[in-house]
Amino acid sequence: MSLGEQILLSNSTPTTSLPFISVTLFLFREVPFGNDGDFSKKAIANRINADLSNNFGNLVQRISSFAVKNNDSLLKPTENLTNDDQDLINILQNKFDEYCKFMNNQQIDRAIKSVLELISAGNAYVDTQAPWTLKKTNKIRMEEVLYIVTNIIIKSAIMLYPIIPTSSKKILNIFNYNMDNNKFENFTKLINQNIKINNPEPIFPRILND
Repeated sequence: MSLGEQILLSNSTPTTSLPFISVTLFLFREVPFGNDGDFSKKAIANRINADLSNNFGNLVQRISSFAVKNNDSLLKPTENLTNDDQDLINILQNKFDEYCKFMNNQQIDRAIKSVLELISAGNAYVDTQAPWTLKKTNKIRMEEVLYIVTNIIIKSAIMLYPIIPTSSKKILNIFNYNMDNNKFENFTKLINQNIKINNPEPIFPRILND
């Protein structure tokens, strides 16, 4: 960023200016805590579009919209886990352990990376399980898949809360999850209650490069 250059912050959707959360996450993601760093508007836009709009935002939007439309906005707990489900839960445990270690060492950039890797695993799980196909062939399994990946979304939002609190709250509100219910000693345990889903709105609008 050159001397005298300004960054325009905005909440417009979509936008050629930069929402405040974008700058916040980019700086924590790209600049190790306590170090200097260079950045540009284009670099911020590319990073946020990739990490938030295309990755996390897409996962939140497609799962919540699908559940509202195809499962009466309600997900119920299940203990009927397949190997694929357990593999994703194991990734959650591993990434949460990494996250805690990195946050305790003030390696915030690496902590964010761990959360984003968990979100990517959630997206891959959805693509593999294909709930849109299960809707026609095995609705019970469809509900289980939606429940598992919704847990991943909620727990990812909680981990990102120290970095992007406003956006994290919006995501948790979609799933009617109260942060007061969160206990880190049992963090990776699946939510043992019905999850009521509200009609979602886009959380992370794409940033246009002008």
